[in-house]
Amino acid sequence: MLSLPTAAQTSSLGHPRNRSTAPRFLALAVAAVLVPTALVVGASPVWATAPTVSSILPTSGPGGGGGTSVTITGADFCPSPTVTIGGTAATSVAFVSASSITAVTPAGTAGARDVVVDCGGAGSGTGTGLFTYIGAPTVTSLDVVAGSVAGGTAVTATGTGFTNGTVSSVTIGGIAATGVTVAGSTSLSFVTPVRTGTARKAGPFPVVVTTTLGGYSTGATTFLFRPLLGSVAQTVTNKALTSNVATITTSSAHGLLVNQTAYVTGVDSTFNGIHVVTGVPTTTTFTYDMTATNVTSAASSGTVGIGAPVPVTGVATTASATTTNNGLVILDNLAAASQRKAVTNTPTGGATDPSTRAGTYSAGTSVAAGTAYNYVTDQYYDPTTAAYGYESDERTISSNFTTTVNINDSYDSRTGVYGMTSRGNCNNAPNGSTTPATTNTKDGYETYCVVFGPQVFSEVFYATSDQALSFDWAAKGTSDDYEIYGYLVKVPSLTDVTATSSDHTIAAHGLGDTSVWTTESAAIPSNGYYQFRFVNGTYDATGGLLVGSNMFISPVVVVALANRITFPSISDKVAGSGTYTVPVSATSGTGVTVTSSTSTVCTVSTPSSGSPSTVTVTKGVSNGLCTLVASQGATGNYAPASTVSQSFQFLAAATAPQVTTGAASSITDTTVTLGGSVNPRGDAVTSVTFCVGTASDLTGCTSTTASPATIVATDPTTTVSAAISGLAAGTRYYYRITAINGVGTSTGSI
Repeated sequence: MLSLPTAAQTSSLGHPRNRSTAPRFLALAVAAVLVPTALVVGASPVWATAPTVSSILPTSGPGGGGGTSVTITGADFCPSPTVTIGGTAATSVAFVSASSITAVTPAGTAGARDVVVDCGGAGSGTGTGLFTYIGAPTVTSLDVVAGSVAGGTAVTATGTGFTNGTVSSVTIGGIAATGVTVAGSTSLSFVTPVRTGTARKAGPFPVVVTTTLGGYSTGATTFLFRPLLGSVAQTVTNKALTSNVATITTSSAHGLLVNQTAYVTGVDSTFNGIHVVTGVPTTTTFTYDMTATNVTSAASSGTVGIGAPVPVTGVATTASATTTNNGLVILDNLAAASQRKAVTNTPTGGATDPSTRAGTYSAGTSVAAGTAYNYVTDQYYDPTTAAYGYESDERTISSNFTTTVNINDSYDSRTGVYGMTSRGNCNNAPNGSTTPATTNTKDGYETYCVVFGPQVFSEVFYATSDQALSFDWAAKGTSDDYEIYGYLVKVPSLTDVTATSSDHTIAAHGLGDTSVWTTESAAIPSNGYYQFRFVNGTYDATGGLLVGSNMFISPVVVVALANRITFPSISDKVAGSGTYTVPVSATSGTGVTVTSSTSTVCTVSTPSSGSPSTVTVTKGVSNGLCTLVASQGATGNYAPASTVSQSFQFLAAATAPQVTTGAASSITDTTVTLGGSVNPRGDAVTSVTFCVGTASDLTGCTSTTASPATIVATDPTTTVSAAISGLAAGTRYYYRITAINGVGTSTGSI
């Protein structure tokens, strides 16, 4: 330890007795003063000279998480310095020498930042802008935003920070893309990964670019993996099988990738089937595993469906194809709303207005028998026509049934859609009956026929129970009406598409004459592998047995988070003009688009952003039916929602109630629940009853009060019911509904 002289000692230095020791103290004192950068007091150094910072290596690094090891060079560095970069303390600071320090950069934002070495009381040194933080890359857009769930889609991404040589990976949903090519700092291209097993999940997935310098992008931009519908088939020209590896040659480039699915048909029993591609030797050959006896290379015929079965069952298609009878599809019990059961048709307005058709499903799919269904049809099915009071019935055909599929059609301002047509004649006897005394009659009542076909399937995809499948369809009026079914079909795996009726979930069903583009959305029932199946059908709306329809389906099928629009029924409005607010919302939490399809009767304002919100409906120049259509396309991670339509009347004055006798349910030997609906039509309903009896004209029937028995004037169409007991087993009963308001009395059909 060095001790400085006291004042007394200093004052006596010149005394002769102290001369022998005085020079030693003086020398020590002078030595302490001459240390160039610090004065040592006791054990603690006090730095006297401010450091200088001249350089740093490396000169740049990622900003998001920091973490770059750097060496700072300068002069007069103290042994225990603090270091900041861009005002934030560096970590792992280590004194190497008076001219060198090492440290690890903190997190920072993009740009040049000052490097500061601080030695406390002696001051600090600043290297202005010596270290540059490189910002994380960003992906702002994709030139192709959706593609096959199987992968293999070429995409170009636009963004920032794609410095060539620093892009280490591009991932979609955490799975590496292939063929990554950097064109410049703002553009790169890649091919979406070919995924297998449960990784072949449909839906939007984040696109993430990672660089060695700037970290990784946020993943705010997504790519939508979606199931493709059956595409143009390639013609097979050659086949071979060696050592359990099959090789197929096509007449033109097939476009298949390894791990994609190929649907081989029309070759022979050895080669036909659904296969996972194991190799692509050339653009016109592909291989797959097949355990069988060797087959010498030989010319062959047949077709290959790319990613999904070809559009028409059993038939090779080009851009457009016509088939005879092969396009016929027999649904049998899968047509669970086409089994001759009673239905109700509730008009939305007058006799020429659309109606709501309601009934219950039969057994035959995953939907439980007796489950209620209803849908709005563009056609008015007059209840006075007996056959309209029942579902259609699927029949065989009495002559050639012609179908066409055009996978590059156009309709109602949309191009590149699938057009599906059918023409033919159905037999005059409902299925299961002998030749009837009266055409279309069985079991004492009349129904009209439906014939199904053609159909399309999607490629297999994996989905989870929080998702929904959405698709758009439309119909063009022709010689007769349409009837369509859409199904979610659960299958065992990507290559095994065997399915039973219970594996079919009805995703859509509709019947009518003409339909604008309509979105249907169906919830995925449970986690698993699925195909989407769309079946065209034609309904004999006149009973003349001639059938035909023109249907269209968009190939853009989307699977994403389930999304549902809530758009409640609207009551009729009486007299005058004015505006009315209507609530509307969607699961996605974003704004819903509402339009009026009857602009002379009503107009609608644009809803406010966000959800829930309200729309303002303004009466037009005339009274009549106002129809509002609510829709929402794909939003963020949510699928498009099913289109919802609501109709109501602007009335010059209140009228008698509008009533519909509904279907019976919960039927036992002695009890039943009767159903129906009542529209108050602008005046309070004071009584709703059902009359039940054994006479077909209801002479002497017994009246029972319905629930609810009264309805407020401003209420929309209201469902009512009545529980009936004390019935005699084996007896046929008839019933109808009656409602009364201040204007008059209305009675439904029997």
